[in-house]
Amino acid sequence: MFEIIFFGTCSGTEPQKDMHHCAWAIKKDDVYYWFDAGEGCSRTALLMGEDVTSIKTVFISHPHIDHTGGLANLIFTMRKLLSRRGEKRDMALELFVPKMKVWDCARGLLEFEGTALNASADVNAHLTEEGVIFADENISVEAFSNRHMQKLFGDEKISYSFKIKIDGKIIVFSGDVKDLDDVDRVVSDGCDYLIMETGHHNMDDVIEYVENHNVETLLFNHHGRYIIENRDEAAKKAAACKKKTIICEDKLKIRVN
Repeated sequence: MFEIIFFGTCSGTEPQKDMHHCAWAIKKDDVYYWFDAGEGCSRTALLMGEDVTSIKTVFISHPHIDHTGGLANLIFTMRKLLSRRGEKRDMALELFVPKMKVWDCARGLLEFEGTALNASADVNAHLTEEGVIFADENISVEAFSNRHMQKLFGDEKISYSFKIKIDGKIIVFSGDVKDLDDVDRVVSDGCDYLIMETGHHNMDDVIEYVENHNVETLLFNHHGRYIIENRDEAAKKAAACKKKTIICEDKLKIRVN
């Protein structure tokens, strides 16, 4: 059994009521495998009763600020809680970033907090590359580069989607993608859950895609203007999809047996 927990489901818009930028996690045996770190994600997690000191890994899909804006604060909060308890983690936090500058920027802010906080939890930063980038007794995570940032960075691999395997299930996290061809490469023969961004894509196109592919459950995430401004209409489209479809909201928890 594991849980999929959403801390932020909004794309990079101006602030929205009851919505924060993209962040979610898989929780297995009280350990968290965290994906993206939009602003406010650590606060939302704590309000939900989740323990951020038990985060094992953080995977950042790409460097845009709606996916990284809460990273420094997430690590700070983890360290602060440990410091107050007089505890130190037995293991480092494993951080996977598409550009080391993402970690350099967060580390630059954290350095102002002094050695006492830093000593409570080390961070091992890794540059994300194609292929399986992490595996332990619970989970494996495979990275697939996509073309979301191609306009500015050409063929540089700076944006990633992820295929996650856990308890016999396959979860595909699109991250932000240029088009559905990027997603198709990761879905491949199929998946149990597709966590799909709608900040840059037409909801109807995504629904048509999953109806014609081996996707069991579609989870709409990283909401753009259409879903934000047309919730009722979007809900009707989700209900009409031939596959199970959920429009995710902040603080949503999905239990998978």
